[in-house]
Parts: sequence; C-alpha cells; structure tokens
Amino acid sequence: MKGTVPEKEEFSVAATFKKMISEKVYRAGARCSMMSRQFSPLREDLRSLFPHVDPAQFVSRAVKFGVAGYGGRGKLIGRKLTELGFSVLGVHDSDPARLVDAPFRTFSSLDDLLVLDLDALVISTWPAGHAVVAEKGLERGLDVFIEKPMGTSLHQSRRIVEAQEKAGRLVVVDYTERVNPAVLKLCEIADLTQVMRSREVRIGMFPPAKDGGRVGVTLDLASHGIDMVYHLFHARPTVKSAILTAKKADDPEHGCVIELECGKVLSCIEAQYSNIRRRRLELDTDQEYYEVNYTPAALKVGLAPPKLSKRPRSFSDLEQLSKNLEVPIDVRKVEPLNMMLLLFAGSVRQGTCIEPLCNAQEALVTAEVISEVEQVAKHRILE
Repeated sequence: MKGTVPEKEEFSVAATFKKMISEKVYRAGARCSMMSRQFSPLREDLRSLFPHVDPAQFVSRAVKFGVAGYGGRGKLIGRKLTELGFSVLGVHDSDPARLVDAPFRTFSSLDDLLVLDLDALVISTWPAGHAVVAEKGLERGLDVFIEKPMGTSLHQSRRIVEAQEKAGRLVVVDYTERVNPAVLKLCEIADLTQVMRSREVRIGMFPPAKDGGRVGVTLDLASHGIDMVYHLFHARPTVKSAILTAKKADDPEHGCVIELECGKVLSCIEAQYSNIRRRRLELDTDQEYYEVNYTPAALKVGLAPPKLSKRPRSFSDLEQLSKNLEVPIDVRKVEPLNMMLLLFAGSVRQGTCIEPLCNAQEALVTAEVISEVEQVAKHRILE
C-alpha cells in the first residue's frame, strides 16, 4: 500500500508466534514418540494429548459396563463403548420401547442390571433421575459416569457427592468440552494466568419436552460454560449478575446471560435455545486473544495489528491499523466422547480420576453456581 508500508519486524510477529507454538508442539510430540507403540490410532492421539497418563491405561483391558437410560445418548454411549473394545453387559430403561432391538441384554428393572458383574455404570437417564440411579450404583460398589448435569438441583448433586464419598468410588460427570481438542491445545499454548476476560456463547436446539426432559438452558447449556471457567482458571466462580428469559411464567428459561467473577477473570456466559447451533469461547489478555470453536474443534490466536512506518493518511491505512494478526492453530481431529470414555475406563482401572475429567466435587461447584444464579437472577417473561 503506497505510503503505508508496515515495518518488516512487525509483520514477523505472527510468524514468530506460530514458530514458537510449533516448537512447543514438536517437543511434546518428541516426548510422546519415545513411548512404546502398542496403540490404535485413537489411542496414539490420546497418548499425545495426555502425556501425564500411564500409557498402559489406554491398552484395551476388560472393563465391564452397564448403561442406565437407553435413549438417544445411552444408545450412542453403548455403541461407542463397544467400538472402543469394552464390554457392555446390559442396558436398562424404564420405557420398554427403547429396549427393542438393543444389541445388549436388556432390563426394565435397574436392580436386575446392577446384579450383573459390572465394573462401572453409565447414567444417561433424564437428569431428574440421576441421584437415585447414582446412589444405587455406588452402593453396589460401582464407579459411575454421569451425563451432565449431575443433578437438577443442588440437593440432588449433594446426594450424589455424599454417596460417592461414602462408597469410596469414582464419579465422573460428562462435561465433554474439557477434552475438546481445541481446549486441550489452548491449555498447551496459552498462559491462562494472563487472561482478563472470557466469553462463552452456546446456542443449541430445544431439548425434548416430555418424560421429565424439560430443563432450563442454564442446566443444559450454560453449565458447560460454568464448568469451563472453573476448569481453566482454577478459582471458584462468583455470580455477579444473571438474566433468565422464558416465554411464559411457568416455562423453564430458554435463554440466559450470566456474569461471573473467577479470580481476576471477568466471564460472561450466554446460552440460548434456538434452531441453530453455535458453541464458541473467547479469551482476552492484554497482548492477544484466543478464539475456540467447540464443534468443529478449531483454535485461533489474535495479535495486535502491525504498526505503520508512517501516520495513516487514508481509510485503507485506518483499516490496516484495525486488522489484527490472526494465526490458526492446528488441532487434532478426534472425537471428545471417545476420549472421555477411554479416560474414564483408565480411571476405573487405576482407581483415581484422570485429569482433565470432571469429578463429583468439581461438578458440585457448577451446581452451587447454578443455585446462586437462580437466587440472584432477574427474570424476563416474553408473553
């Protein structure tokens, strides 16, 4: 551009940043390449993404699962477990129609499922039933994997934590974004102690409205964002304000805007039911910003615009001053649910919850924050 040639050293910022990230990724890969190669391609990805985990935990060994709740999510998890090489000894659902043509032993009674020789129980019932099912599974001495949210109320979530502590077993809650490849890469390359602001936007389809499936958007979608800021910044979120929007006074909220303070980070979470899907996380520091797209997984880093060697003389010059340098970061293409299930199976084997899975105590923090949201929220009724 005539009269507005940027300084060459400023243009090198993006290249230098990308080179620094590439070198860090290379070093991580070099560490992983020294480990034995006894794994499938998925386990190779896991071994690279989680170098802190004993690789023996990713070798397929006998872990016997039962699935309680055989709706859409339960069917998906049952299929994934089988594809990953684990045994699904049986599935339970209170609706016999859902058990028709199931490729596993079926049980209309949860108690009948629990007498099998299981190691772990997957709970994918409606959230209102999580506490009762989890208590029974824990009393039976099983490790438990629960679909989020842990419970539909703080009381239910506390019941699960109390049962887990009494039984001395594992409870993992399926906050899948913790193992999203873009989030894992973010944690690898970013200095999260420098983040000043975060914003999550999560727009999803309306959930089923029958059989106890009606839950508000705060539990269903915003809980992901609450868990994520707690996971990233390692400080309990405090609710500063909240607005919940519903169509009618008796309806669960279909939209929410929540402002949290998490240590020094000011975080905003926006969630909405709609006919589109959008899942995005943005983090700002004083020097750069990070944009995470959850699905499909993608990560981008933004840096300040290059300086001009001369004062701006045209609108094009002003545009150049406003154009940030954005660097896309390579992210592994792996399915988060597969990673969650493999890490949970590894946790069952070693008897402790493998990072970054969400344990019961951490999920309880999210439940406590949601309870605070309900107490301080301003309500908007559209009709």
